[in-house]
Amino acid sequence: MLKMLEAMLQGSLISIEIFVLTLLFSLPLALPVALGRMSRSRLISGAVNVYLLIMRELRLFCSLFSCISRRIICSRFRTTGLPQ
Repeated sequence: MLKMLEAMLQGSLISIEIFVLTLLFSLPLALPVALGRMSRSRLISGAVNVYLLIMRELRLFCSLFSCISRRIICSRFRTTGLPQ
């Protein structure tokens, strides 16, 4: 029981480290993007809006690609069996 709690604590510390690193690396990118989006220049705000659109849709595209490729791979294994 104690080993399990120790492992859970270690996993929690790793999650906190990942969170802090993500925060440190995302803030320097988020601040210029936010300022660019509020810019009065149509060129800058338009470029930032295109960047945000691509970043938002990229996650959906990767998820769809992963699901489709997983289905194709699994269907091939079901019809032909695992390679010998």
